[in-house]
Amino acid sequence: MKIRTKVVSALLAAVLAAACALPAFAAPAAAERHVELEEAGDFTSDNIRIMRNALLEPASNNSAYICDAKGQHIADDEIIAVEYLEGGLYEITKDGGDDVNSSALVSEDGKVLIPFECAFYKWPNGSTDGSKVIQNRFIIAYTGTEITENQEEALFYTSDSFVTIAPGKDDVLYKGYARIFDVQEGKFVGDIKLEQLDKYESVHIVGNSILLQNDDKTYTLYDAAGKKLRDFNSRTECSPSAILEKVQSGSGFTIFDDAGKELYSGEGSCSVVKSTSGYFQVYEDGGYKIIDGSGKQVLSEKVDVIYEEDHDLFRVSKDDVKQIMDASGKVLAETEGTIMNTDAGIFEVESGVKEYTLVGPGGVIADKAKAPKSGIYTVDNSIIALNDGSAYLTYDENASYTILNGSVLYVDPRNDSAPALYDMYTGKKLLDDGFTNASKVGSRIVLEYQADAGTSYKTFTYEVK
Repeated sequence: MKIRTKVVSALLAAVLAAACALPAFAAPAAAERHVELEEAGDFTSDNIRIMRNALLEPASNNSAYICDAKGQHIADDEIIAVEYLEGGLYEITKDGGDDVNSSALVSEDGKVLIPFECAFYKWPNGSTDGSKVIQNRFIIAYTGTEITENQEEALFYTSDSFVTIAPGKDDVLYKGYARIFDVQEGKFVGDIKLEQLDKYESVHIVGNSILLQNDDKTYTLYDAAGKKLRDFNSRTECSPSAILEKVQSGSGFTIFDDAGKELYSGEGSCSVVKSTSGYFQVYEDGGYKIIDGSGKQVLSEKVDVIYEEDHDLFRVSKDDVKQIMDASGKVLAETEGTIMNTDAGIFEVESGVKEYTLVGPGGVIADKAKAPKSGIYTVDNSIIALNDGSAYLTYDENASYTILNGSVLYVDPRNDSAPALYDMYTGKKLLDDGFTNASKVGSRIVLEYQADAGTSYKTFTYEVK
């Protein structure tokens, strides 16, 4: 059962207050990655504010309009709540009185995908591997049909509390159903309606297909049109790209693609690896091997434990030592300390007291690097590029550093120098055109420009290539 908070009006009260306030000034070539920014729109306005991870224009009675990159209203209705859902989508809620189905789904590029007819929206948990890969095609839309006092038959409940694990005495429980919406196609998936979703999630996304858990804990695979492809037993798991079905008792397994086609089978044990690409680990003959989402064996080196994969690098344990290993089995770095995977897709390997060896897709980036701020690495007090470890900017303790979208560094020198944006992979300066503040808004980057004529905004899309 899901929670749907009913505290909405107060969330946007600060928008009106803000409208009355004064403006605030605020490696190896094969592994080369870089950031590309592309302007999506600009506008000038003294009314629009960046709040709650959105561009909002105050309206009346603690309500507002949500705006796109050109300052245009995305929806005609005034809203009393907004939530960014990742993947470039927002849930916006209007004052529907007693009607719980008062939320719409809109995109940050200005499209109303679902009008104000659902209670709320939520991305499925996705794969069962704990992967940090977030699919952005299928989203769950919840609709309430009637109030109930029976917690067992309720699909979700509203609450005055932001922190709750179960309905309170004053919360309202709703029967209802959930549908799956295909963002790419702009329509609901077939006639699938779910009246119960457990707290561990019954919906998983595998490639371009949907894996649903049934009431008896078995699974059924559907394509994007809602057509049933095949059934799976209750010992089924999935990665972002493939499905693992274990035999009901004993050892043995089969891996299937997102269309239900058999890719690989074995007699040993198998489990899903936390990964960016969808890997499975097979245990046999006293060690592990890795099978990718196409059924191909990738890593044959026998290790004790495989924790995760990122860009074809594996974080493993062998002989009680933690290691970073590539697909050929070559050890790139090891430690008896900790290994962390960062948002920028590199591994931080503890090599000394507050020192790290950094490993990326092309190999070792730097040894004995320091991290004066999470995600920012320096050697000899210079910030280094995450592709090859080259220095590109002297670290200044008096400056302000903010990482936007994982790989763009916003630097405000807090002196007479202008703020700038840097590509953290290459160290290249991306922009320093006189903006006064930079913010992550949704999946994009918004720059503010303060001038006598008013406040201007530019919005940029962001992509790592």
